[in-house]
Amino acid sequence: MTAPAAPPEREIVLQSTVAETRRLHEWLDGALAAGALPARLENAVRLCLEEAVMNVVMHGHGEGEPGEIVVSLGRGPGAALWARVADRAPPFNPVAAPLPPAHRPSLQEGPLGGRGLRLMRRFAADLHYERRDGQNLLTLRFAD
Repeated sequence: MTAPAAPPEREIVLQSTVAETRRLHEWLDGALAAGALPARLENAVRLCLEEAVMNVVMHGHGEGEPGEIVVSLGRGPGAALWARVADRAPPFNPVAAPLPPAHRPSLQEGPLGGRGLRLMRRFAADLHYERRDGQNLLTLRFAD
């Protein structure tokens, strides 16, 4: 998958803080209400975008460190919906990152992390990463 063919229909700029996830969800309430998406698809979009933004906050910029995260939504060929998360944190390719073991006896056992990547890979129809002009660009495509 390459970059979205159409310009975004909606966009929000978030700061690199955990508290901004509230703004993300409020923005998604309005953005997704207009599209009347099936609940399964809406939940997938919400889950993937929250995970992608939290990964930038916690591992990219760092909680509370200066940095903006731009989230865009749109519709395009071959997708019910596409979303893009752009940031200027150090390079990180979530598409190529290895996943931790899937089965652990409990959440307390084993290393933290990796669950968000697994969820994004499961709920998005396609993920595409590129580093361009000093930015991480993660594009997610969601199918009907």
